[in-house]
Amino acid sequence: MIHYQENVLNIPNISIISYENKTNCHSRRYFYGRSHVLYDPADSFFEYIPLKGAKSNEWIEITHCGGLNTDRHEKNAFWAYITPGSGVFMYTGKTKILYRHIFLPENELKYYKKLGFDTIQYTHQNDQPCGTNAVEIIDLNINGTLACHPNLRSGYNASEMCNCAPRKSRWAKNPSSYPKHIGKKEGALAQNNLCAFCTNMSPTWIKHIHNKQKRLYERW
Repeated sequence: MIHYQENVLNIPNISIISYENKTNCHSRRYFYGRSHVLYDPADSFFEYIPLKGAKSNEWIEITHCGGLNTDRHEKNAFWAYITPGSGVFMYTGKTKILYRHIFLPENELKYYKKLGFDTIQYTHQNDQPCGTNAVEIIDLNINGTLACHPNLRSGYNASEMCNCAPRKSRWAKNPSSYPKHIGKKEGALAQNNLCAFCTNMSPTWIKHIHNKQKRLYERW
């Protein structure tokens, strides 16, 4: 679950998780570092909740950061993470839930697209700092080189089209504070590493999603 700091009235104690030193986040309620700094929006933190794959033909909240792997994975697919609380909704269509990659990702994507699936999900890829707290979902029909795509929605329960105004990733906000090798493998440039964000995210939806966190969201 993601929390955007500008929406939070009372910032809790937040652990910092290093991508290089993978750890189990189950015992850490709030933390930075759900995934790589290239894939997490700036000025946000996460709360551990158990995640599972989404059903077919439903709108689910996601995070997605563009400007990465533009010559490989994201050229022909939109790689995102299921992320309650983001206010950015993606439609699953006909989806296939997998445990983790079995073959090369590009080969798996082509295979399931040929079978007629719109999205595929990986529930236990477990290559993130916080273990299985991140479920990958990939739209097989959309180019993922940019932060947003035209089919994303926002508002209360995906009731509106997303008014997309991308925000920087954690790395792009201050790239000089990270080791120089960060982003090279992904072909990343700080000015292009932007994450999907909808300016018309519903305050009512925020309160609904975070109804167990009222002390953080007293303003709503």
